[in-house]
Amino acid sequence: MHTGPTFYITHSVTTNQSKKTTLKEKTMKKVIQDLLLFAAILTLAACASEDNNAAQNGNGNVNGMTEFAMTEESPLSRTAGEYTGTRLKFYWTAQDHLWLNNGTTVQRSSRDNLAEQLVGGVTKVPTARFWFDGSFTNPTYPLRYTGKNGTKDKVTIAATQTQTLPTDAAHIGESGDCGTATATKNGDHYDFTLTHKAAYFTLVPFTTDATLVGGKLTKIKITANKPIAGTFDFDDSGLNTTNAPASPSNSITLNLKGADNNGFTLATAASVSDNSATIVLPPGTYSTFDIEYTVTNPVTNETGITTTNHTNITFTEGKNKKLSADLTGVVVPLQYLFHDGTTAMLADAAGRQPIGLVIKGNGGVPGNGLAIALTNVRPDIFHSALGPAWDAKAGISNEQSNTQFIPDYNNALQDMKGYLWTWDPAYSVSGIGVKVDKKFKRTPSSPEEYRYPAFYYAGHYGDEIAAKGITVTGPMVGRKWHLPSMGEWYLFVRKFMKPGSQPQTQWDTGGFDIDIAAADNAFTAAGGTGLDANINYYWCSTELNFTCAASASIFYSGPNAAILRFDSDLTKDYTNGPARAFIRF
Repeated sequence: MHTGPTFYITHSVTTNQSKKTTLKEKTMKKVIQDLLLFAAILTLAACASEDNNAAQNGNGNVNGMTEFAMTEESPLSRTAGEYTGTRLKFYWTAQDHLWLNNGTTVQRSSRDNLAEQLVGGVTKVPTARFWFDGSFTNPTYPLRYTGKNGTKDKVTIAATQTQTLPTDAAHIGESGDCGTATATKNGDHYDFTLTHKAAYFTLVPFTTDATLVGGKLTKIKITANKPIAGTFDFDDSGLNTTNAPASPSNSITLNLKGADNNGFTLATAASVSDNSATIVLPPGTYSTFDIEYTVTNPVTNETGITTTNHTNITFTEGKNKKLSADLTGVVVPLQYLFHDGTTAMLADAAGRQPIGLVIKGNGGVPGNGLAIALTNVRPDIFHSALGPAWDAKAGISNEQSNTQFIPDYNNALQDMKGYLWTWDPAYSVSGIGVKVDKKFKRTPSSPEEYRYPAFYYAGHYGDEIAAKGITVTGPMVGRKWHLPSMGEWYLFVRKFMKPGSQPQTQWDTGGFDIDIAAADNAFTAAGGTGLDANINYYWCSTELNFTCAASASIFYSGPNAAILRFDSDLTKDYTNGPARAFIRF
């Protein structure tokens, strides 16, 4: 029976004059049964690093942070990260282990006390103890930490890393975190300092683009001029970045989950609690370094990408570099709705026929998506007395048609009931029924005509598609087009609104600056027609009062520019404007 010597960690602080602070706890003695089993108990103290704040353009070398010693009574050494806003704070997590070089072999720790601490929902702890088989008498021993996926002489820096919550970098242990130490005999125990050998990159992006605030940051991809992921050689000195790693990759993708599993929320200013994300990578200087951010629009559910390009960035081993970038200029590839209910870029149509331009993706929930028709409905009758009035009877007798008037501008912006106003009799006043099919006679001897022409033509836009030889299939069978509500038109505005556009705040004044050229190109690229932007009034299904319904008025404001303004003064019997159908999918 033997009583094992106790290993303690001391933590070194790098300053102009190197000095070492030793932290000890009482010697723990334990009798280990088994012949020749001599346990070395390791109580580890933390090694943390502060941030190196990178300039926003990322050019040039950025100084790393100095390490600091923990001052708690019990030494702390950790391998899972938590970003506090000023530094990375490390913890021990399940499956962590150490390697000891005894001069003949490199052996793995045989026991630890992690399991007994990680109970009751606890996923990380500040201290841990490890046991090694054997008797230790040398004055020093090299120690290695190679991460959860490493071996005694290999460290794998993952090309795909995943962070569950902001600030919580618990993934670094399985993503490539690593470290070394020299254990020094001190009486009946050993002291050592664990030094992290990987580098760390914490990003805290934000956005001043009003259309993206509240959106989701779903992934960050970094790409360098040389391998930053793969399986690297590792020895008592740390990572060997001179030799090319096995399974090399010049990029690392960090997937971000968030509390709702949809990503980290984008705020208007850098917010550690909202979206700090940490990547593990090998130390070194990279002549080119690109960062690609993937963002989901909070309104349309569409995914866009913005990329920043940097040069000559240095990452120092054991140090954490911080970058806060303003995410603007996010490019959202245009998606189209095809005849079979699928969506994709036009270049990926692969024989599918486009029938609409996606305004809002459905996020995998049928009926939650929204698309706008590629053409106006019945363009042959616009600008004539036969044009589609909102209510052809309005000039004879002003009546309420929807079950709800929405005269308030801000409330009208939130109206998403276009399909219900068009097709659901429960949303029309008693006796009207479905607006699409409602007819009336102007006089007893007059022929019947459709009372709500704009609703009728929008609701039957599918007939115009069929007349072009397009047959819808799959989930599009039975789907009905409708006259869009004002809120649905507003989603279109959000999609094509120019950055920095001042929002319209009240009826009949101001308006939204939209990129009319981009919108029209999106329609014409798929065989459609652009919007009529020569002071045309597109009907909304939102009813304001007995006399008027909301309209989306579009007029040119300059080359490739237009204003879309929501108006409240268009009488429901107006026949000189166009209509555009929308559809839920």
